[in-house]
Amino acid sequence: MTEMLKIAACRERLDRSLSSPSLSSEDSIKILVKSQLLRSPFPGSDEEFSKLVSNRSEEVHNFVDMMRSASSIDGASTKAAKASMGDWKMKQDTDQVRIMYREGPEGSPFHTMLVEGFADGPVDVCLCVAHEAELFKKWWPHFNIPPFKVLSCTSLNRARVGEEVSLLRLKLPWPMSDREALLQYITLEFPEEDFIFVLIKAIRGGEPIKLSKHGFTEDGIPEAEEVVRVEVVGGLALQKISPTRCYFRTVANLDLKIDFLPPSLINFVARQLIGNGYKLFQKAIASAKNDKDFSEALKGQLYAIVRGEVTLPLSDPSPSPSPSPSPSPLPPPSSAAKAAAAAAEEEEEETPCGGTTGKKSGSRVSPEVESALSMVDQIIGLLRDHKSQKGSGLNSAQESRRGGEAELDGMNTKSFNVAVAAGLQEKSAAVWVNKARGAAGGVGGALVAVKPMKGKRRGIFSPIACLSRR
Repeated sequence: MTEMLKIAACRERLDRSLSSPSLSSEDSIKILVKSQLLRSPFPGSDEEFSKLVSNRSEEVHNFVDMMRSASSIDGASTKAAKASMGDWKMKQDTDQVRIMYREGPEGSPFHTMLVEGFADGPVDVCLCVAHEAELFKKWWPHFNIPPFKVLSCTSLNRARVGEEVSLLRLKLPWPMSDREALLQYITLEFPEEDFIFVLIKAIRGGEPIKLSKHGFTEDGIPEAEEVVRVEVVGGLALQKISPTRCYFRTVANLDLKIDFLPPSLINFVARQLIGNGYKLFQKAIASAKNDKDFSEALKGQLYAIVRGEVTLPLSDPSPSPSPSPSPSPLPPPSSAAKAAAAAAEEEEEETPCGGTTGKKSGSRVSPEVESALSMVDQIIGLLRDHKSQKGSGLNSAQESRRGGEAELDGMNTKSFNVAVAAGLQEKSAAVWVNKARGAAGGVGGALVAVKPMKGKRRGIFSPIACLSRR
């Protein structure tokens, strides 16, 4: 009874993971698929890569729906899901494993088999036994009466890390002839939910193989000759319980290419093949590390990633761009640019009231700026002469002051224009004039305020003469 409660708890945990937001959203599935495809180089174009991400995301989404069809969580089950669960027929239910069968939709040739239970081994070992197609013959069941066995299983293509194409050939009971399946395995990791998916799908005979759909080309893929190729869509979900135990669920839609599948054959597949196959699967897991072939397979990159020993960087799916010619050297700066740079280094920080603070730099001043400063010196001399005049009446002093201010403004504007023509920004030119006029002081002493201009030249500063008298 305790083991039945344990397996029920593990089943519910897997059901909750399958209903998590990361697996319910198509966008999150697409991001996961793309990130894992980028772990290996892609030989096609960007357009083919985008189509492959879209096609594979849809396949993963459909597979997750297949897994949810056996969900037993009341809160996550809809009426459709409950009706879907009602279609399942229990073939075996123990404290270790559960096996169920379901017929496909009416008129469909598919039959669905589901098996879930405990796998007593580490995640990487369980994945290796279930994933390595070339080693299926070491543990898959075989019978003489009725005949069933694996005739051959060959790996044809390992397109990238976690992806493999293999050709499986089986001997089936009479009246069926031998069958083969061209299987593609796609492994996806969901670290947030602590489990791994292995999506399995058969490539139909005569189906064109494209990079944008399958992720590989038809190179090395043999044509079906004198043998019937079956169709399979399904996969495996493997969730870690502890370092030495996992819970798995496998579901597959099968089309064995037979018009009528008798109930006796269904029972044979469910109870004999799958039931005995589960026991052999457990034995293979227990002895994998002592088996030479499995030990060698466990050294592969996929299982190192599962163990956390290796982290692959993301690759760029687009082709490498051709090397661009080195840029030509920039032309030497003009005299105006040199003057602007010198003025910028000399410029000091303005205070809110219009003065300046900070230290000057020792940069050399260009001749154009010196010309502007010479004109400012004339302004300073004019103001000092004007201040030194004594004994004049009030009216004459006021008239003289107004005349001095008018002459000052005219020379200030001319000085400012010269500085701008020399290559200075307007703000830098205003600072030069500010410094000169601030040094004059006294009657007629003025500072240049700076404000932004409107219109098309917004963001460029313009000087406005503001006279401040002592």
